[in-house]
Amino acid sequence: MRLTSSGNCSSVVIEAVDTDLMMLSISTDRADLDAEQLAETLVDRLMVIGKTLMQNGEPLNDRPKMIALAQTLARVFLEKTWPGWKKTGVV
Repeated sequence: MRLTSSGNCSSVVIEAVDTDLMMLSISTDRADLDAEQLAETLVDRLMVIGKTLMQNGEPLNDRPKMIALAQTLARVFLEKTWPGWKKTGVV
C-alpha cells in the first residue's frame, strides 16, 4: 500500500507493508498493547489465516522465531511508524 499526501511545497509518501496494516488494526482495537503484546497478537492473527513471517527470504515456521521477528517489527511500528503516521495525519 502506498499513500501519498501532497502539500504546497512537497509531497510525503507513506509506505505500509502488510504487517504494518495488521499492527494498525490491532493497535486500533487495543491501544494499550506494548511491543511484546502486539507481536504476540500479530503472530496469532497470522497463524489463524495460515500465514507466516519471512526472514532473509525464508518463511519462519517456528513460533518462537516468528515472535522474535514480530517483536522487532512491533517496536519499529510503535516507535517510528505509528508516530510518523500520526504526524502526517494518516491516523
